[in-house]
Amino acid sequence: MLKNTIIATALLWLSVPCFSQYGPGGILSTSENRFWFDSSSLNNVLDDGDEVSTWNNAGGNALNAYEVGGRRPEFTMDEDFILNGFAGIYFDGSDDQLKIDNNSDINTYSSSDPVAQRSFTLVFNVGEEVEERQVIYEEGGKGRGINVFIEDEEIHIGAYNLISDGAGAPWDYQYISGEIEEEETYVLTLVLNENILSHSAIEGCCVSLSHKSKV
Repeated sequence: MLKNTIIATALLWLSVPCFSQYGPGGILSTSENRFWFDSSSLNNVLDDGDEVSTWNNAGGNALNAYEVGGRRPEFTMDEDFILNGFAGIYFDGSDDQLKIDNNSDINTYSSSDPVAQRSFTLVFNVGEEVEERQVIYEEGGKGRGINVFIEDEEIHIGAYNLISDGAGAPWDYQYISGEIEEEETYVLTLVLNENILSHSAIEGCCVSLSHKSKV
């Protein structure tokens, strides 16, 4: 059984006022999209099947995603894995991973001044294995965190805040889940608006969760 996950786009943006829209899909600006990982940016750099050691960030944060201990995913243009016409990054479901260093945009901001508005969008395809755990995205540490993973034929989107830093905090790990099918493509969104985890959705099994708490 294939335990792969193919990621075509990963996006994190921080919301601030703007008057021009020239980010991905016309969403905000390149600067405001702090992390923008687009697999098509590798089209002229890698050939089909090449290992991905670095995935450059086209967003406003300078940090790229990079390999960990030689556990590199592969760049793929295989027609079975192309997502909406775009090439993908193939993770084998065993130990492939890409890492972003700690930074204040996602996980090292001040406890007294957490990021109030954040949004995530992930576009991915799953393989034939949807029973065993496969982590799509993870951030945080002992105090706060967000994770997205597949397990038991479901996609799980979870968050926690164990720090007493405002109204409604702390709160233990909370998650929402939705059914997921093998060899299907999904678009996942997660929105944190004014310290409220206001909406999480995945195409085909929309779900939502709210917390009056900081993440």
